[in-house]
Amino acid sequence: MICNKCGAELPEGAVVCPECGAELPKAEPEAAGPAENTEPAENTELLENTETAEKIEAAPANVIAPKKSFWKKHKKLIIAIAALILAAVIACVVINALKSSPTARAKAFVAEAEKLLDGKADVHKLVEGVLPDKAVKQTVDRLNIVYKMMIQFNSMSGENEALDELKALFPDGVTEDALYSALQKYADMIPGELEKEGIEVEESITYKSTENVDKSVVERNKVYYSAQFGLEPTDAKLVKFHADVTVKTKDGEPEKQDPDFGLLMFKIDGKWYIGGFEYDGQLYDIGGLPDLSGIPGISDVPGIPDLPGGIENS
Repeated sequence: MICNKCGAELPEGAVVCPECGAELPKAEPEAAGPAENTEPAENTELLENTETAEKIEAAPANVIAPKKSFWKKHKKLIIAIAALILAAVIACVVINALKSSPTARAKAFVAEAEKLLDGKADVHKLVEGVLPDKAVKQTVDRLNIVYKMMIQFNSMSGENEALDELKALFPDGVTEDALYSALQKYADMIPGELEKEGIEVEESITYKSTENVDKSVVERNKVYYSAQFGLEPTDAKLVKFHADVTVKTKDGEPEKQDPDFGLLMFKIDGKWYIGGFEYDGQLYDIGGLPDLSGIPGISDVPGIPDLPGGIENS
């Protein structure tokens, strides 16, 4: 600071000039500074965070901003995928329920049986529609016993064409795979045999309805399935079809038939199987099929009971 009168340099805080004694003018009060921040400390932190956020927003493109959470970013996509998965699960449940219904099982069997005329049927699917796995296995075991007994009984009788064919089909005994292979072989031969005889068959089969059957049918067949396989049907329904069939031969006129028929379905362990049939108003069920115990060698096989003979109609 310099004296306005003599130009001498004044010491800081001087009231008069030490050189000339001139009274120095009083210093004007400084402009008031910014008001003290009386806000709580946390608001200061909030202000700093706000400033930081503003800086981030104004940051150049090469500065990486904080990422949104995966859920917020892909929320709609995740919900859509979850909805699709849920729909697929529901569809599978419905489809499996339909497949296990008596009508669906009967239709599948008929559709496969129709392929027999073209030699394209899968006998595994046909057997699957008639017998549960447990029953198939037990049947194979019993056939194997019968087959071995036949070989033993006929070993001294010389040539036996039927037995020779059995040996060719089952050289290592009757197994499940060998049985299916043998059945498939004969199924594949059907078109050739029809052609050899000059027979042509045109058919069209349509589904009609599903009906309940008398509970006595279930009770009657419980005896059969329980004795044969340790299985018990819990319900029975009759699935009806209509067939339009034309049979042509080399010599005769085409013969047309339009029969109604039905497949008797039994529910065993939650699935439906064919256990009989209806034709011309008569119902034939497994429990009423002919007794096999009179065939030599059969009645002595363990596990095969002597069942009532004859065919029963309901």
